[in-house]
Amino acid sequence: MSWLPGAQQSVFGKWLQRIVSPYLNLFRIIPPIGGIIDISPIVAILALNFAISGLSHLVLLFL
Repeated sequence: MSWLPGAQQSVFGKWLQRIVSPYLNLFRIIPPIGGIIDISPIVAILALNFAISGLSHLVLLFL
C-alpha cells in the first residue's frame, strides 16, 4: 500500500491494515536490512505459504 499515494488513508486501506496488522506484527521483530528495507512482510508470506502447504499435506495424508 505504500507504493500507491493516499492508499493507506482510504477506507479500503484502513480496512486492510486492520485485518493484516495483527499478523504482520508477529514478524516486526525482524530488524530492517540496513535500516531501510523491511523484509518482515516477505517472511510473513513465506510462513503463511509454509503453513498452508503443511496443512494441505496433513489433510491429504488422512484422506
